[in-house]
Parts: sequence; structure tokens; C-alpha cells
Amino acid sequence: MEQLQKLETDCLDNDLQGKLTRYLGQCGGTNITDSTRNVMKRLISNKIAVVCNWKGKGRKYAFGNSKLCQIIYNAVRRNPTTYRGTDAEVACAIKAWFRFAKDCDGGRRRRHILL
Repeated sequence: MEQLQKLETDCLDNDLQGKLTRYLGQCGGTNITDSTRNVMKRLISNKIAVVCNWKGKGRKYAFGNSKLCQIIYNAVRRNPTTYRGTDAEVACAIKAWFRFAKDCDGGRRRRHILL
């Protein structure tokens, strides 16, 4: 979580913001959801994703209001196939990515073993 907050602070620098947008924009994807997922995978590890959500409910990190979220919007739009993507479409894909993060890296399997 501290790493995410440090990255958020570092992204106040416009130069770093531009570099990060260009780097993440190279992820590609066949549609908005795919492109957003590729960007999220490159930017945020699953370990960090499970302590984030869109609004910050339950003492989690509120990603929806972050500078990183705006960078993701811009990065997804750098892809020629998704350049017309709206904030709402990208936000929907980000929300789904956070919602299902707990199932990644064997999370679903661990829950089934505990049952």
C-alpha cells in the first residue's frame, strides 16, 4: 500500500506522468476491457490489488480518485483500437479487475481448501 501511495505522489510530476502513460500505453489489447486489464497487470501487483477498490470502502485504498486512474485512462486511449474509449468504460474494467483480484494467484483455490 505504501508503494502505491509513493507512486501516486511521484505522479504529481508531469514528466513522470507522461513517461508512465507512454509506457503503459504500449500494453495493447483488442478492446477496452482487454487493454485496461493489460495496463492494470503491468502497473499493480495482485498483492496490492487486494487492498484497493474504487471508492475506498472497508479501509482500502480509493483508486477511483487517484492520479494513477487518470494515467490509466490516458494509457488505454493511446492504443489505436481503444482510442475512443470513455472514462466510464475504462472505469468499469478497472472496477472488475479489483473485484476479481482476490481470485488471482490461487486465491480462489485457497478459499475452496478452507471450506
